[in-house]
Amino acid sequence: MKSGDQLDLDIDEMISTIIQASPPVTVSVITILGLTLHEWVYVATIVYTIVAIATLIKKHWLNKDNEQK
Repeated sequence: MKSGDQLDLDIDEMISTIIQASPPVTVSVITILGLTLHEWVYVATIVYTIVAIATLIKKHWLNKDNEQK
């Protein structure tokens, strides 16, 4: 049978382990508007890519048309 001090140490270790595991578990199960966190990263990457392409098109093609007039 364990002594009271040993039980306190076991509870402290258990609480410490739970606290250390909480951030990764929280990140892995977070859901916003039905999408998980890694799916939001995909959405943000796609939006960023589209904005970058649109900026390049505006900068290189539309400005050349204005300069020729």
